[in-house]
Amino acid sequence: MKSSKKIWGLCIALGVTFLGVIFLSTKVISKAKDSAAGSNSGLAIMIQNQAGKYEKYDKNTWPTDMYVFDKGVCDNNSEISWDSVTKSVMLTSNKSDRCTIYFKQMPMADYIKSLYTADGEKGLYYHDGVGTYSTLEAADKSYRYSGANSIVNNYVCFGSDADSCPYENLYRIIGIFDEDSDGTYQVKLIKADYADETQLGKETGGTVGTYYNIHYGNDTSNNNEEKDAFHHRYKGKLTSVPRYRWQKVGDTNTTADWPTALLNTVHLNKNYYGKFSGDWQKLIDNHDWHYKGGSWGEIVGGSPSSNTKAKSVFDKEMSDQTTHQNHIGLMYVSDYLYGANPDFWDNVPYNGTYQYIAGGNADDGFPQGSYQDNPDKPDYRSASEENWLYMGLWEWLITQRTDASGVHAFDVTAPGYVSNYYVGTNSLVVRPVLYLTSDARISGGEGTSTNPYRVGIN
Repeated sequence: MKSSKKIWGLCIALGVTFLGVIFLSTKVISKAKDSAAGSNSGLAIMIQNQAGKYEKYDKNTWPTDMYVFDKGVCDNNSEISWDSVTKSVMLTSNKSDRCTIYFKQMPMADYIKSLYTADGEKGLYYHDGVGTYSTLEAADKSYRYSGANSIVNNYVCFGSDADSCPYENLYRIIGIFDEDSDGTYQVKLIKADYADETQLGKETGGTVGTYYNIHYGNDTSNNNEEKDAFHHRYKGKLTSVPRYRWQKVGDTNTTADWPTALLNTVHLNKNYYGKFSGDWQKLIDNHDWHYKGGSWGEIVGGSPSSNTKAKSVFDKEMSDQTTHQNHIGLMYVSDYLYGANPDFWDNVPYNGTYQYIAGGNADDGFPQGSYQDNPDKPDYRSASEENWLYMGLWEWLITQRTDASGVHAFDVTAPGYVSNYYVGTNSLVVRPVLYLTSDARISGGEGTSTNPYRVGIN
């Protein structure tokens, strides 16, 4: 004779108001929230908070936006499962029971992946090597944010759980990456604005160069309108931005590269990393960074006839297996190139030609004048206003040039194209980059600058 055990589907759709259910062998009794009494409620719903603890959930809908079903626990061992398609709980029971259902926060990478519906929607692009941009994509199965700043809502508050995210804790998502191809993604964050001296520190010996002193609005106190207009390339909010060398002034070790650079070992991975408390440090992956890039022609092109583009740069950067493991790094050249609207992914990073318009002075470290792009073979100057990663100042990248005398690293220039500088004598601004651990959870937010995504503390 078949067992009298019955299967009950608790098909409570989103938007229906139920607090508790007492499960019987013959029927399901539902009680609305406004009439439920504590001892008569058979179902409790618990959700994970930012601190990782479970707390009572008292809203009228299943907590499914940033949550996933964790487990169901019943006093009399009834079995509970979650149907992610119908958004319903399935109960298997042959007796009355009281149950608690737990929903945990999603890994942030999984949530970002769930936002993708088609290339360009919400500024997300899936780099699978097929579709409209097939030959231009990285083809690494990554999901990257691309396009103008106004359409990309990818802000994250990291390092603070304050109700209002401090500006210094505001980051943005470059994308999510599965670099070891195991199906597990990691979120890659970049600081939303340049790092200042309070975060990076200042070492004896002069790794800090001069400062960019920023002028706003119609301030022409320097009596040079052209110079003041040049400052307006800067997209951030700082009034003074320090510039850093990789090494100390006068360092004669011309073979020192990223693994031994003071910018890496001291300013980023001692001073900057040390500003995070232990709970936040646990969420930062100790990552393998590819820093040996390629030659001038392989990475920036350097001429109007060059075929160098985002895809070829990415392939070159990732092909060299020389890596350095650490928590904090900088952007790759390909990160910056893929931050642009895909209409520009076919542009050469730098076409090697420009018209120089003199003017201004360099008392605060700004290069003089402006640089006009080549209209016949435009480079990334043309993409500057369609690339959310463009911030307007000369900025270090982690990718090194392999065919120069002494150590040179590539950089984003104020006009927006990619160039390179000798790391021992030149000083540029810094935007720290980090990878979250794959289990880093999303705990709220909308991804805007005023309501950024929040990260749960494990």
